[in-house]
Amino acid sequence: MLPCPRHGTTQRWPRGGGCRRYETEPHDRDDLARRARDLYDRRIRERVEAAGDNEGRYVAVDVDSSDYEIADDALGAGAGLRRRKPEASVYLMRVGRPTAFRLGCRFPTDRG
Repeated sequence: MLPCPRHGTTQRWPRGGGCRRYETEPHDRDDLARRARDLYDRRIRERVEAAGDNEGRYVAVDVDSSDYEIADDALGAGAGLRRRKPEASVYLMRVGRPTAFRLGCRFPTDRG
């Protein structure tokens, strides 16, 4: 077990929870993304995309518990999930989109 940075101990907490996040090494980023996408496809997509009213909203997925939070912005989704599950391993996605964010820029074209 790794020591919990918050509590400075390695003890197990009641119900086997509490500092479970620090009992093992953190998730590999690629593994976290793969697991979150798999959970979304198998368990969450039907609930979230069925009515179509969540299109473009953000969904934060906890890969350990399959729990999720939907919000209009990325910060709200992540913070909402962390309020309920402080030890969550969170992956952020966007409903109905291939990625949560787009990186890049556009250059103005010279139309002169």
